Amino acid sequence: MKIAYVSREFGPITGGGIGTYIANISKYMAERGHDVYLITDCFSACHLHYLPPKVTLIRTEPAISDRYFFTYNQNYSDRVYQTLKLLSPFDVIEFAEYNAEGFTTIRAKKLLNEFANTQLVVKLHTPRSFLVELDEEKHTNTQTPIDIYLEDYCVKNADIVTSPSASLAQYFTERLNLTSIRRSPYPLSLSIVNPTRQFLKAQIQKVTFIGSVQVRKGVDTFIEAAKIILKKEPNFVFEIYGRDTYTAPFQRSYTEYLKKLIPHDLKDKIVFKGSAAYEQIPQILLDTCFCIFPSRWENWANVCLEAMSMGCVVIGSEKGGMSETIEHGKSGFLINPRQPEEIAHIILDSHRNIDYLHHISQNAQSSIKQWCDPELASQQVEESYKIDSPPRKWAVNQEAKVSVIIPLYNQGQYIKEAIKSLQESSYKNLEIIVVNDGSNDGETNQIFQELLGVIKVFKPNGGLSSARNAGIQVSSGEFILLLDSDDKIHPEYIEKAVTALMNNPDVSYVGCYTRNFEAYGYAQAPVGFIPELMLFMNTNVVNSTNLYRSTAIQKAGNFDEELISYEDWDYFISLYENGCKGDILPMELFFYRRHYDSMVWTVAQPHRTQLIQYMLNKHKKTVASFSNIMVQYLTQLWKDKEMECEAAASGVNHSYEINQLKQRIIAMESSKFWQLRKLWFKIRYKLGLSKELD
Repeated sequence: MKIAYVSREFGPITGGGIGTYIANISKYMAERGHDVYLITDCFSACHLHYLPPKVTLIRTEPAISDRYFFTYNQNYSDRVYQTLKLLSPFDVIEFAEYNAEGFTTIRAKKLLNEFANTQLVVKLHTPRSFLVELDEEKHTNTQTPIDIYLEDYCVKNADIVTSPSASLAQYFTERLNLTSIRRSPYPLSLSIVNPTRQFLKAQIQKVTFIGSVQVRKGVDTFIEAAKIILKKEPNFVFEIYGRDTYTAPFQRSYTEYLKKLIPHDLKDKIVFKGSAAYEQIPQILLDTCFCIFPSRWENWANVCLEAMSMGCVVIGSEKGGMSETIEHGKSGFLINPRQPEEIAHIILDSHRNIDYLHHISQNAQSSIKQWCDPELASQQVEESYKIDSPPRKWAVNQEAKVSVIIPLYNQGQYIKEAIKSLQESSYKNLEIIVVNDGSNDGETNQIFQELLGVIKVFKPNGGLSSARNAGIQVSSGEFILLLDSDDKIHPEYIEKAVTALMNNPDVSYVGCYTRNFEAYGYAQAPVGFIPELMLFMNTNVVNSTNLYRSTAIQKAGNFDEELISYEDWDYFISLYENGCKGDILPMELFFYRRHYDSMVWTVAQPHRTQLIQYMLNKHKKTVASFSNIMVQYLTQLWKDKEMECEAAASGVNHSYEINQLKQRIIAMESSKFWQLRKLWFKIRYKLGLSKELD
């Protein structure tokens, strides 16, 4: 098979569980004879020796410079998509769900049928949605729900989803109502033939934790257990190896936060050793007997498995994947990660029973093969890529009528351009409806009268929503496209949008990326509808130029005629409240004219706050369901804006001070004293008394 692994991590370079997996799986699948590609941007010239033999390195394409995204992860997923489109087809492309590197590629397959003959696989590691809970995060920002949306989208829409642990598979089964997650292990390059351990007293009395220093790893539980043990066995030493994180309250060092839990007289008994390099870990494990992994939850603890392979007596969390690899009382011990007393009880009860510790150690080493044998694991991964069902049938036809509704008010100079873009559409079954919303401009009314090949509706002025509602009322299409009179569409937009809806019955409307033109010309890449943000931040398409199922519009009802702008934003919320989901074609297919006499500038911007307040008041039930988290997001945005304004004000003050200094320098240099000074330096230079003129 031709297989691509996509990851910003690679074990020897970046560390981390995903990086370790990518380094191993690419190596072993290449050894099994597959044509393996690694798509990443973490390799520099000095790292190339880490690349496994027969693995082809592909660097990710640079970002499109004038295309704007909501988060870095969304941007990076677009870069991955652009990279994959340039390469010849793969049989399998695998992404992690974490950081959503496959988001745009998976969306392109779902909506555009790209990568039709490629299995897009998502390998579960641990998603952001779960990490927020496990790390007990007390601070958040608007990037978090966006990244969670991206990750959920990947898992829900991938062709194949695999998980090393049943626990993580169960999490997504419940979260996204999935039923077909496949079990697939991580191949680990661990020695499965290690010498039998004979524990020395010093090794038994050294208890070790290895893992990043953060809430979810349960380091606090480790410290509390150490304090209990040291009261009875003061000769024990507890060592903590791992990189620090800034996950303590107010983004402070978690290591420094935890040190406060350690009594002064135990500072030399409970010691933070800092992070350990890959190559140091085996020796650390050989120097200890007990290895503790009290994670709140763990997907698949690579270091725990490595400790078992080295014959350590492991004490691991009963929450998550460790409960699937440790047989309690036989190959290790399982504990409640919230109960340090359980760790203390196991160590205090067993540390003098050397024969029992040796028995546990030997069982751990003998059991490890089923979890760590790279050949067996790689074979299981290979099997997980095979799918019985044939490629998806992709319907393409032009049988369905599309009604295009164009409201017109005093913008006759643009309307012919908008209609021309429709006439040039590759989709021909169109019904074009132009609604003149009581224009009082003679030129516009003249142009309206001269229009041919369109359905014309004239009505008294009632605003944009009123004009759209009037057009919808006379429409007869199965699908409805709303187009403002000063905008344009790409010739392929309607055809691609209709085809996407025909092949995705769960989607009620689709939009696309937007290319702005005229006053400014950058592109916008919307994410999609994120309920907890959409009430005050539009993460969806920038206006109403989407293709809607007429049935969805019937469910959501009319556009709100009270609104003087943001009627499209408000309508997205109404669609959501009526169970209608949308999606976004990852292509620039809509051209949004930006001019300073448009409604955006003359109406929306001056009334932005009042318009959003109107929507919040209108959608009270939806607001209530997200009110707690919304307060946190709005606080973040408010303080960010406040800091931005303070910085701008500071910059103005500095500019004033700089200008004052410049004026003083100019005045000084024009003074008689300064002129005499310059003359003196010239004389010194000519007489050879100075090597510099000034």
